[in-house]
Amino acid sequence: FSQADITFYACKPFACNGGYWAGDRSCRKGSEGPLCAVCSDGYGKSGDTCVACPSKALNIFTLTLVAIVLVFVIFIMVLTNLTSGAKGKSLLSIVIKLLMNYL
Repeated sequence: FSQADITFYACKPFACNGGYWAGDRSCRKGSEGPLCAVCSDGYGKSGDTCVACPSKALNIFTLTLVAIVLVFVIFIMVLTNLTSGAKGKSLLSIVIKLLMNYL
């Protein structure tokens, strides 16, 4: 190798602790790999930094809550459409039109 073949790359300050260590020892918690640019297991990228992933229980709770709210909103929308459009029309035709709009 000649002097021209050596290239130094700066490690990102939000991922590296700095110091004289080589390899993963110089990386902050949650980062590893070349230039501390890879997230460790259980961590994910948020912008440029590696942050801890939420627990599985929190993900299940959030997804369940979103599903319940979505079903509630759709129920309210259908109920509102049924009560406002039921004047002089068949209830079956209104329900069929609503279902066709949501498909």
